Amino acid sequence: MSEPGGPPHKCPPAGSPAWMATFGDMMSLLLTFFVLLLSFANMDVVKFRDAFGSLREALGVQTEAPGTFQAKSSQAIQLNELEAREQIVEVVVEKDERAETGEKEPDDAAEDPGDSEQEQLQADIQSAIEAQSLQGLVEAVPGDNGVTIRVKGSLVFKSASDDLRSTASSLLDTILQIAEEYPYSIAVEGHTDRVPIQNDRYPSNWHLSAARAVSGVNYLIERGIDPTRLKAAGYGSTRPLVPEVDPTSRGMNRRLEFVFYHEDERPAFDPAAQDSLAEALRRRAEAGPELNEAAPVVVPAAPAP
Repeated sequence: MSEPGGPPHKCPPAGSPAWMATFGDMMSLLLTFFVLLLSFANMDVVKFRDAFGSLREALGVQTEAPGTFQAKSSQAIQLNELEAREQIVEVVVEKDERAETGEKEPDDAAEDPGDSEQEQLQADIQSAIEAQSLQGLVEAVPGDNGVTIRVKGSLVFKSASDDLRSTASSLLDTILQIAEEYPYSIAVEGHTDRVPIQNDRYPSNWHLSAARAVSGVNYLIERGIDPTRLKAAGYGSTRPLVPEVDPTSRGMNRRLEFVFYHEDERPAFDPAAQDSLAEALRRRAEAGPELNEAAPVVVPAAPAP
């Protein structure tokens, strides 16, 4: 009411002031904004997409093909786990089907018989080495196609000679037994150190290494091993195991190796090339000790059949 004698007082319009509508819209938008922030903080893609879809519908955005989108996973690891579970289910179903039909399961990890035999060969050699307490003097070295028995030269031969020691018979008999049990081909390889040798019997290290390899072959032949399974090779000092810096390292390079291998993995040598090899060795001997440690003599391989 107005005061007596004064101007009439106007009443405010009914309802909320106009600024309240704007304030309410702003509060709604802020609430929506903080809900989105909370969704981002949780890093849940599925909930975020659901909230985003609700907001989009509230703002009146329409799509040509409305629908809900649900991701399989919010993380790559979870996706991999889902795929793994599917694969496991497939394997279980396949096993059940084989069990019903009586079909045998395929063995994807079937062992190669050759690998199994080679592992057994190496195990037998290692057992023989341990039985004779020859660790450090003899070792079994696995290869791609067989096993190499590596023997220190001082254990088998006298110094600067191809004469077998009397104490070497026990070891060589063990190698003989292994050769009888396993039908591998055997290459007997002689190796020397880099100290030159020149005497009436061995003009070079080539001759000494070859003579030692032949001694090993003869030992096996005389005791019944088929000569067609055997080969002898002398490499001089061209294939050292370690750099020669002292007597110990030189002793490691002086060795005799029995290489058990499958024949189809070794190159065949032409028998006619033996004359060429003998001639090359003769020329080396005539040339003097300065050529004793030159590159190895190359023997031509047999032509392919």
